[in-house]
Amino acid sequence: MKMDDNTAVKFDEIFLIKALGEKFEVLSHEVICGSKPGDNFLSLIYSIKARLREKNNNKSITRYLLLKCYPNHPSRQEFNNQTNIFHRELEIYRTWFPELIRFQKEVLKIEVPHKLPYPPFIYGTAVDFSKHDREYTIKI
Repeated sequence: MKMDDNTAVKFDEIFLIKALGEKFEVLSHEVICGSKPGDNFLSLIYSIKARLREKNNNKSITRYLLLKCYPNHPSRQEFNNQTNIFHRELEIYRTWFPELIRFQKEVLKIEVPHKLPYPPFIYGTAVDFSKHDREYTIKI
């Protein structure tokens, strides 16, 4: 299912350059739903197909991205805020997975660490609701 123009604006060239890096020029991109209604995700999932050109060698490539976004439904927002689930998941990608690789190399002395079965993490942000007044953040 193709996204309407309002949703696609969220994922414009500026967003893609911020996520993928300044070394690329965005030639084109297409945003589609990454999940179906009823898939029971606590978030909105989008899929992006981006045609890019590497600035240093003019080579064209295609990248496929999955984006997990904060839900637009108030009850899902409240649940996510109360459980702090977005921040916890982000910390797994930013801290726990890299630490597991470091542990394999430095402590277990494994030269080539075991690959973890998750897609590469490129970019993400989340509010840590444990450090904020939840009553205030839920009512915004």
